[in-house]
Amino acid sequence: MTLTLEISVALATEQRIRSSNSKESFVSGVIDDVVKAIRQDPAVGGSADDLELTDGFRDRAAQARALSVDGKHAEALEILKTLVTEKPKWPEAHELKGRALEGLGQQNDATSAYLASLVLDVENAGTRQQLNKILSAMLPFSGTEQEMEISFTVTRMVDVSRQALKDLVPRIPAPDPDIPESNPEDDIPVYVLSPAFPNVTQPLHMYEQRYQLMVRRCMDSTKEFGMCEASTSGPFATYGTTVIIKKADFSPGGPVQLDTIGGRRFKVLNHSMRDGYHVARVKFFSDVKEEGEQLEDLKRLYNDIYAEVREWFNTLPPDVKERFKENHGDLPDFEEEPQAKDDGAAWVWWSFGAMRDQFEPQDVLKSISLRQRLLKVKELLQEQKRLSEMCPQQ
Repeated sequence: MTLTLEISVALATEQRIRSSNSKESFVSGVIDDVVKAIRQDPAVGGSADDLELTDGFRDRAAQARALSVDGKHAEALEILKTLVTEKPKWPEAHELKGRALEGLGQQNDATSAYLASLVLDVENAGTRQQLNKILSAMLPFSGTEQEMEISFTVTRMVDVSRQALKDLVPRIPAPDPDIPESNPEDDIPVYVLSPAFPNVTQPLHMYEQRYQLMVRRCMDSTKEFGMCEASTSGPFATYGTTVIIKKADFSPGGPVQLDTIGGRRFKVLNHSMRDGYHVARVKFFSDVKEEGEQLEDLKRLYNDIYAEVREWFNTLPPDVKERFKENHGDLPDFEEEPQAKDDGAAWVWWSFGAMRDQFEPQDVLKSISLRQRLLKVKELLQEQKRLSEMCPQQ
């Protein structure tokens, strides 16, 4: 049985709610599930074995600890923010950051810091004790009637803590594609939310008036706008995908509800603002096609991985499959010719949407090789099998 990390943790939590006979055993079990889930993410890693610390780092940690003891939590936090950035795999720095945040009353952020410490050092009894205390206060435990609330809270903890660790650990990004100078450029409005993928449906609900204005203008012209995820280095990421509006429902006083489908990929060249929403100058690009013997080999790979994706999806429990359909739509039909579309078949991109918590979206969006993306899907499926071992179905 294969599950995404998010759904694995949700199901594990629901199972513990039904089987735990005390709040103490429930909270302890939840901590085990969450730590194990975060350690499953290859982008996070779960070891501090290669950590090298000088006396300077230890002195600053001791200074922060002393400040927290004196109640000067804000001053301690400033030191610790720098320490966890410089030494992201140092469990003690995360633990001390958790204590400072807890002292400031920031329980949610303290939880993430304690989880980061425990992920890196699962034997740390002090961190576990602090985390147990916070979660015992945060999580209700009154049987299955609060199952959904508890499951959501725990799943959110995993997502926030895992992302915090991923942001700290340096990664080697995929190389930028060699986009020909002759490729078309255009100015497009950009909606900053989450990445869209080519040929995949994307329902959207827009509440803000600035974006509703953007949509109305698009409806009067190309019916197309760009979507990018947020970025720590600017207002939005460098690579994105346009979406084409298939249907728009303007409810008086309510959100604009859109049915869209992913269109063309682009690289942002520059950006500005127009009436409150983002616009960007972009260059469009698509895949480099394979030919001859390489194409025949690509077709075999393409056929094999579709079969694996279909098996993975069909073996999900019915309730889990419904969650996938609500968020990502049904698995698209198989397309005989892998390179018929400029950006490849819809089912490949759908696979990324369904498993997007396991990879860096920018890396696959910028890829101009269908073969590379197929191999990435295969890698993600293997990761799903490992995740399923964390939460076996009974």
